[in-house]
Amino acid sequence: MFSLCRTRHSSLTLLEQQNPHFGRIRGIAHAAKHLNLKAPRPVPNAPSRAANIAVKALGLFGQVRFNQTSYNAGTKVMLTGPNGNDMEFSHVAKGAYDMWVSYKGVYVW
Repeated sequence: MFSLCRTRHSSLTLLEQQNPHFGRIRGIAHAAKHLNLKAPRPVPNAPSRAANIAVKALGLFGQVRFNQTSYNAGTKVMLTGPNGNDMEFSHVAKGAYDMWVSYKGVYVW
């Protein structure tokens, strides 16, 4: 399943291949650091620039214009994907967290 590789980079790439959510989080970190990425992570919905991460205001009847919420409905952090294929960041983070929990049980970290 997972074994430590000789370099940190190859270990991270192996984790990314096994769990696309880990790759998306890795891409978010790189996009925030570099603003635009020449080579986005090789997973679906990987960000290619910092603007792919956005806070979207959600109202009672869905999205509201001008980033204002109606009836104080709240906001969600979204990873914007191609063709409107957006992902809620909490699902991405939960997927990566679940990976670490499963590895902790297997490898007793």
